[in-house]
Amino acid sequence: MNDWLSTVFSLVCGQAVDHTWALGGSLLPTCQRCTGLHVGAFCALLLNVWLQPRPTAGFRWAHGALLLQMAPFGFHWVPQGPGLRTLSGALFAFGVVAYLCLRPRECWRLVWCRGNGRRPDRAESEFGAPRTQAAYWFGLVVCIATLLAVVSLGGSLAGAGLSVLALLGAIGLASLALLNLGLGFVSLLQAIRPARRGVSA
Repeated sequence: MNDWLSTVFSLVCGQAVDHTWALGGSLLPTCQRCTGLHVGAFCALLLNVWLQPRPTAGFRWAHGALLLQMAPFGFHWVPQGPGLRTLSGALFAFGVVAYLCLRPRECWRLVWCRGNGRRPDRAESEFGAPRTQAAYWFGLVVCIATLLAVVSLGGSLAGAGLSVLALLGAIGLASLALLNLGLGFVSLLQAIRPARRGVSA
């Protein structure tokens, strides 16, 4: 299975052998950082869809920091080993997914409000609560800790599982990016139409 997965991931990953986890004697199809990125993206998508944490200012700042931490690690400004590479990739994935979920979540909230006759500003409290925020952060810690434990101790079965999760995470990231592009295109069309009407009038 890893043969064709390696071919697929070679389009987006350097797959340096000395920076790739070997579980059960087989190399994973992605490097250590990309393993964290794609598996982390799958976990982040799962938590965001399931818990729908409220995107408060603190939530956005925290995930912005998760994006920024990739700079010193990605540019190799600090010494890092296999675990730290995987950790930085997973944290970056949570930051990316959190921001890519903002627009679709807002669109869904507006649709829900219209369908239920609710004002969007008053229905915000129903989309994320303090308990879901705490559960989200707890889930983040558990997911990343489990990932680091698996890549450090896992065998061939764990390697196969991580390969599948990495593929699902990559598909999820790509789908989320395309969804945001589609929503952006729709918003652009909606902005252009009133302008054209104003000119014609």
